[in-house]
Amino acid sequence: MIATIVFALAGQCTHAQERAKAKIPAGYFGPTAGLGHSWVHNLPGNTSYQTQKSLGIKYIGLLTKHWGVGANLVVSSEGYQVNYLNTMQSFTPIYLRMPVRLYYFFGKPGNMIRPDIYVGPSVAVKLDEQISASAAYRDLYKVSGSDNFSLFDAGVNGGAGLNIRLAKNIWLNMDMGFYTGFTDAVEDMGKTYNPQSDVDFNLGLLFGLR
Repeated sequence: MIATIVFALAGQCTHAQERAKAKIPAGYFGPTAGLGHSWVHNLPGNTSYQTQKSLGIKYIGLLTKHWGVGANLVVSSEGYQVNYLNTMQSFTPIYLRMPVRLYYFFGKPGNMIRPDIYVGPSVAVKLDEQISASAAYRDLYKVSGSDNFSLFDAGVNGGAGLNIRLAKNIWLNMDMGFYTGFTDAVEDMGKTYNPQSDVDFNLGLLFGLR
């Protein structure tokens, strides 16, 4: 165990020296936005996905040439839709969500394009919740402050991405990711287990940090 830790620290120190010599940033930071589909499992009725949107900041720190760790801090609208008597109702929790990720980067640090894969936990706290309904292309109502979703949500996220260098220390970051919840997201009367899931496409602009 001690030998493994020493080996990892030595590898990181060597990478830091090489990175400084090649003038490669220690990490990247910048804005990110996402768009996708979210849904909740095991709900009764004619339920379906709804549009998931997120906006926030992203950080990626480089540990070695190929490994990195990072985290996002985003405001994310998620939830699901249900068709009830030809009226589409949307149940939309607004979360402050933080996915934490372990990255593996393909290629070399100097490459113009570097693919990556990532996986890690994701936790969220609910900021607000909205219920809206529409029929025949017109809104019937929209109410904030409802209480169908639990205050906290947690699960695992993963995906694959592409990083394209636009200029020195400026990268366009794109990824396609998924999230699967472990917690019971919806407090329904049937007391069923209702985890939340989503798939999304994310776009970010990352700037190098020394």
